[in-house]
Amino acid sequence: MYFTYFQSSLKYSILFWGNLKNFKKIFKLQKRAIRLNAIVFNTRSCKPYFNELKFMALPCIYIYRIPVHMNMSLNRFETNSLIYSYKSRKKYDVFVTGHNTKLFKQFYQK
Repeated sequence: MYFTYFQSSLKYSILFWGNLKNFKKIFKLQKRAIRLNAIVFNTRSCKPYFNELKFMALPCIYIYRIPVHMNMSLNRFETNSLIYSYKSRKKYDVFVTGHNTKLFKQFYQK
């Protein structure tokens, strides 16, 4: 039941909201679902039950899904070899465009 409803919806949309402030609230909901599944009281830690039940914790799902998404859609991104003509060790890295806007500075350069 956990995989059908909860984890499937987490994996589906985590790339879009995984870096938001509500991440902690959703992680607490996941822990509550683990406690209900394993019949554990609120005073005990959920960490051993993630391994026992073979569930991925929300931060682990987020960390796992980012490289999977990048690998599946690598052709959508420009690499350094397409931008620069010289040879380097990082020619296959994804090219990141620099931004100089207030919005970028406010949210991403803290």
